[in-house]
Amino acid sequence: MLVPETVDEGTSVQVSATATHPGNDNLTFTWDFGDDTPVQQGQQLTHTYSDTGTFTVTLRVEDTQQASAVATRQIAVENVPPVINQLFVPERTDEGTQERFTARAVGAISDTLTYRWNWGDGLPANEGVELTTVSHTYTNNGHFQITLTVIDDDGTQVTQQRTIAVTNVPPRITSAPPLEVGLGEDYLYAVQIEDPGEDVLRVQLTEGPESMAVVQGQLQWHLDVEDVNNGPWQVGIVVSDGDGGSDTQS
Repeated sequence: MLVPETVDEGTSVQVSATATHPGNDNLTFTWDFGDDTPVQQGQQLTHTYSDTGTFTVTLRVEDTQQASAVATRQIAVENVPPVINQLFVPERTDEGTQERFTARAVGAISDTLTYRWNWGDGLPANEGVELTTVSHTYTNNGHFQITLTVIDDDGTQVTQQRTIAVTNVPPRITSAPPLEVGLGEDYLYAVQIEDPGEDVLRVQLTEGPESMAVVQGQLQWHLDVEDVNNGPWQVGIVVSDGDGGSDTQS
């Protein structure tokens, strides 16, 4: 009875046996591979174990009178790590833009694979069974290392890494300032800004009346009597994001 001691899960194994009979009866060879698959008959067979473990292979040899002999062997089926054979990550993207990432891995026949995507930007990883496609948005510029980990049912894991360059997107002023203010009134202009990232934005006054100020992103000024003859005034602002991006309005 020839049965290998070890085999990889998902790999065909060959078994064989010989037997003699004093009466030269025809003999029937029945194999039970110990993994709840149907028994098979024949002197030489191939069988594939779909999962890891230690299994008892039982061979029953029976003659025409139903007399039989039994022999057993143990076989250890070893885990085969999954293989990542595809990982798509764009080389670059803009901050605030949602990107799509895809991967494909193969494991043993019966293995269910879990994919864990780590984005390298401090945000939580995305993890799920057969999570081969996922989207992510980077909220700041820089270079980030993406790590994909694929884990099989036995806890064996493999990883691949890619680097993505995230480009800064300048802020954009979306509001229009009021163009008139009455004597003795307050001039208030809350600057509205679009910025796809999570940048800290700064509003600065580049030109305007001497007493005009920027308070928490709002232009504030009070038109007094002594200011009336000094107008009209040209008002200019610049919004910057700290990463070299800016927008102006005047």
